[in-house]
Amino acid sequence: MPSVPTRLLLAQLLMLSICLPVNAEDKVVENLGVVERQARIGSFAISPATATYPCRLLISFQGGDGTWIVDLQTGTSRKAESTGFENDHIGWPTFIGADGKVFTSCSRGGLSVFDPVTDSIKLVRPIPGARWLRGMAIGPDGAVYVSDYPTGSAAKYEPATGQVTHFGRQGGPFSITHVYGYSVGSDGRYVYTAAGKIPWFVVAYDTTTGEQKNLLRYESTDHPEVHQRGDKVFLEVQHSSPRKGKPAKSYFRLVDGRADKVTSIPKFDDSHVPGHDQPQPKIESLGRNLPVVNEGVAIKYRMPKQEWQTAILPVAGSDMIVERIAPMADGRLLVSTGPYGNVHRFDPITKSYSRLGNPASKHVYDLLEIDGRPYFCGYPNAVFGSFGNDGGKLIGDWHESLRSKYALFIVQGADGRIYSGNHNERESTGGALGWFDRRTCTFGGIHFPNDDCEFLTTALDGKFVVYASDFSVDPTHPEITKRDGKLMIYDTEKQNIIREISPLSDGSAGVVVETEPGILFGIGRHDKVPVMFTVEIATGKVRREQLSARALRLIARGPDGKVYFFRKGSLVRADPKTFHVETICTAEPGRMLFMGNDLYITGTSQLRRIVDITNP
Repeated sequence: MPSVPTRLLLAQLLMLSICLPVNAEDKVVENLGVVERQARIGSFAISPATATYPCRLLISFQGGDGTWIVDLQTGTSRKAESTGFENDHIGWPTFIGADGKVFTSCSRGGLSVFDPVTDSIKLVRPIPGARWLRGMAIGPDGAVYVSDYPTGSAAKYEPATGQVTHFGRQGGPFSITHVYGYSVGSDGRYVYTAAGKIPWFVVAYDTTTGEQKNLLRYESTDHPEVHQRGDKVFLEVQHSSPRKGKPAKSYFRLVDGRADKVTSIPKFDDSHVPGHDQPQPKIESLGRNLPVVNEGVAIKYRMPKQEWQTAILPVAGSDMIVERIAPMADGRLLVSTGPYGNVHRFDPITKSYSRLGNPASKHVYDLLEIDGRPYFCGYPNAVFGSFGNDGGKLIGDWHESLRSKYALFIVQGADGRIYSGNHNERESTGGALGWFDRRTCTFGGIHFPNDDCEFLTTALDGKFVVYASDFSVDPTHPEITKRDGKLMIYDTEKQNIIREISPLSDGSAGVVVETEPGILFGIGRHDKVPVMFTVEIATGKVRREQLSARALRLIARGPDGKVYFFRKGSLVRADPKTFHVETICTAEPGRMLFMGNDLYITGTSQLRRIVDITNP
């Protein structure tokens, strides 16, 4: 029997032998061109025209392109140079005061204040540690009241003096660390905040005494929102599961530190805004991104009783990252860019792209072609839609049925239904296995409060849908201790989960692909050690082999039967039967798709390809 040093040497030699490059110099990563260059819009706001000053468009771009003030009377523009805007940009919500000042929440917790008289903009930060001023209202005193995420605080900004009064965190106790100050209002003495989400509290803060009181409490599935209506404050509550015979909404008047039930709330009245009774310019829909052409973006607008005009802003924009790809039956590829980019078709023969677009400017997370029609899923609200000769359209979402926020993956089951792997947050935790029945156009699924979706695939030609989970903490149930993630095997014939398998021990089930009928191969960590593993669906039997370095959770099965993934900046492939690993070449990691023997890779601004990768 070999000595311990000899065995160690043999093990090291074996590790070296399975990691040597195989014809690495022959495997060239080919760049297939930038798919699209866009200037991503943070948000925009309108300062309306009056007899005193013209209409201005306030627009922010992400990626260092800054915030711009566009005079729609002359078409001229200038970049806002105010302190703080180099690292921030306007977002939403936006309110306009009686003096015409425009107040806008910014992306990093700031408050943008635009004065149309002086044509100047500044940035203030009323809540320390805020990342987003989600709630905003103009109180009866003309002050701006705000509430934020993640501190759940409320504050007051006085435009005339620039003074800020911080009221601190509102509501509680909470079982979560990051709290939404979702909406806010003031009747003069009291400041009212809807804070939560697990659970929700509607809070009255007495500005005279500094005391606060929880007026109402709701579960995370309900949605209370404070509405400022002039000098009055109202509350609208949407009930996700109203009791039989009860309305889906309830309403309250928040007054003198209490909540009085009412039958409805008045509509928002903007008659106090200067210029509301005058004709205003029209701006062409901006969406989330604007294409960069000749080192600038074009904004089309039309002044009252005039023709359409164009203002050019000299912003650089950036090349969008290729995020997802999917095969088409005619040999082309579906390619999506992000964040909030467009979907394109790519022709491998001509190496050309044709844009399909993006319905309602959603963030596309996965693509799937069925019967010649491309489908997509994404964010927000786990949205689902399709593309066709009629353009793109939204079909629905998995938010209403499962409270999911992100639909991360879609696959087709043998039953014809489209299945989704979802991530839940804010209103609920964990993840969900969703489905869409194309025959009945109905959505459904199963919510897993402790099992977030890490990956989704199919086995046995779609008979099984495999949901790979990552353990997720549900703060409403602290009694549940952390455990391993699971491979949940959903049988599309029986329409239930027939087996749960935990192949790893780091809280995750890793990412897996089917390599033989009913056999899954995956990568992940077991006992904090990187591993490859196989799973027999029928028996639950797991086999593991150690990896010399951690592998990214990106995986694809090649036509050669090998499994491809990334490890330490290299693309590698493994034999699922022997666990033998070969290094193919150096490559930036990304999601992968095989078209014949060619491998396509996302993850950079250019779609990439390695031709004939499966041949030695």
